[in-house]
Amino acid sequence: MRIRFILLAALSLPFFWSCDEDLSADDVPQVYLVEFEEITPEEPVPVETIQEYWNNQHLTEIAGMAKYSIRLFKLVYKTSFEGSSLQVSGLVATPVALEKNDRFPVMSFQHPAITQKALCPTANPDAKSNRLVSYLASLGMVVLMPDYIGFGSSGTVFHPYMCKEYSVDAVVDFIRASREFLFNQDPCEINEKLFLAGYSEGAF
Repeated sequence: MRIRFILLAALSLPFFWSCDEDLSADDVPQVYLVEFEEITPEEPVPVETIQEYWNNQHLTEIAGMAKYSIRLFKLVYKTSFEGSSLQVSGLVATPVALEKNDRFPVMSFQHPAITQKALCPTANPDAKSNRLVSYLASLGMVVLMPDYIGFGSSGTVFHPYMCKEYSVDAVVDFIRASREFLFNQDPCEINEKLFLAGYSEGAF
């Protein structure tokens, strides 16, 4: 039931993704992105593995919609925190295109409150809640999952729980850094659609 809610929320909250069909990597300077690494356990995760996972979760309808293998990346990027620049991180899941002209929408999913640093998206992409969301990329979208300040690469900082300014900055700057990554590294092509979705703290 939760994953159906997530998918419905993702597909019902469109926001403009500020890019043009003819935009090239030369037009997207690297301002927010610091570094990235691929963390896909298998390169890529086969669509058959993803379909089996959905079926094991008794989500056969979702399994039937999965058609793309996916790749997982950890991005380290810059955001503002207490008047200074801070390096934080997030997870990006990209579908592997089947056709040359495949272009995918982007969904930023803000995860719920967590109490263990080991459960944030980049620290444990295989955690059930993280896998449920990242595997949505197999349906044909790029999925962004920010860790938030205080988790992942910024784990030495105390997490500013439910602080609007830092929550918004961490998410928006991750979208910007992901845009730089997608255009410059070209793991797949994207279209003009951007969606926002979240649960619990992430809905805030």
